[in-house]
Amino acid sequence: MISDIVYSKAFEGKFHSVTPWWGGGPYGTVKDEKYNTWYPSAETINGKTKWFARHLLWACEDGKFNHVELEKRVEELFGYVGKTSPKTSTLRLIVNASKKNTSKPSPDPRYEELPRVKFVHMGVKRDYLKEYDNPVDGLTINVKIFALAEDLSGDSGSSINSAKKLAAAIMLTLAYAGIGKAANRGFGRFYPNIDQLNQNSDQDLAQIAKLIVSGKVEDQKEAITKGVELLLNKNCADKITKMVHPVQCPGNGKQIVDAMTIINNAFMSRKRGDFSVLGLPRKNKMPAKQYEIYERRQSPLIASPIVKEEKLNGVDQKTVKGVMLIELYHGDFDTGEILVKDYNKEPKRPRMEFEDASRYVLDDLTKCQSQSKSQRSNFNQHSGGNNRWSRRYI
Repeated sequence: MISDIVYSKAFEGKFHSVTPWWGGGPYGTVKDEKYNTWYPSAETINGKTKWFARHLLWACEDGKFNHVELEKRVEELFGYVGKTSPKTSTLRLIVNASKKNTSKPSPDPRYEELPRVKFVHMGVKRDYLKEYDNPVDGLTINVKIFALAEDLSGDSGSSINSAKKLAAAIMLTLAYAGIGKAANRGFGRFYPNIDQLNQNSDQDLAQIAKLIVSGKVEDQKEAITKGVELLLNKNCADKITKMVHPVQCPGNGKQIVDAMTIINNAFMSRKRGDFSVLGLPRKNKMPAKQYEIYERRQSPLIASPIVKEEKLNGVDQKTVKGVMLIELYHGDFDTGEILVKDYNKEPKRPRMEFEDASRYVLDDLTKCQSQSKSQRSNFNQHSGGNNRWSRRYI
């Protein structure tokens, strides 16, 4: 329980999923017993937000900082965001399931056919799957940021400024980086409740939120640019242009499941190259040779669906109007210190450069521009018939 004597609420916002949320991640998943609903923990959102902020800072500063320096800079931006240590925490983050979840968010069987989901569930009996092991639609969460009350009432406004920065970073993270399993591949996108922000929040935050929910491809780069400007007090529009690569889906757009299939297929290995430069293969996932050890690396690319919510013929609809490929910090990918070790031999360097691999992914994402209604995945199509190879690289 947070005492108002120590902390006061500096931000509150509701966020609803626009692509399926797939429970999991390094900081855990929480169950709300009252609503019988699983949702991402505050630790998950806090950790992912700081992670994404480091990448935004890296892009804006022309890659001047290494990973350790980026972590220090992010702590300077937000102060310390804690959960159980009020003596040292500048801000505290609380996340819970919304009362809006009066019915349990439901899994959609169509997502079972997505390559990444099929791979994770492969060989696992359904009885052994946890409730949050299936991607679900219809989740709404409340996000609250509390700041030290004494700082809020002071002249400096340092805590309220840090809280505003954290709120902006959370909005960008939930909309573009995602939460939970396979977030880099389009899962776990949450959009803000724009009506609530218009009524109760800072206008800078409301403006960013309006751009996010517009469903317009051209607005998304501006949303990131404005968010980064709020974070760093500087305009980084030219740097953000190099960081994000949008693809427009023409006409009425794509259904969510079709767009997610296009994204998943774009990151699967294929005959034309070795995609280990994108942070794959995954550790301990079917090594090519028994004596090889695969070091897991974070993929330096995010594919984020741009979703438009609207009423069509009186029915609420979500369609994907485009996909944005976001290039993350990958300085260590350029040094040759990559991925595969044979006992005590030197690490192997991928056979493909990062720029080439990312271009192939972007080329495949342009299938969003196709008018075909079905984008079903085919392991053989992406592996030249070698299923073992393709599955390692999902």
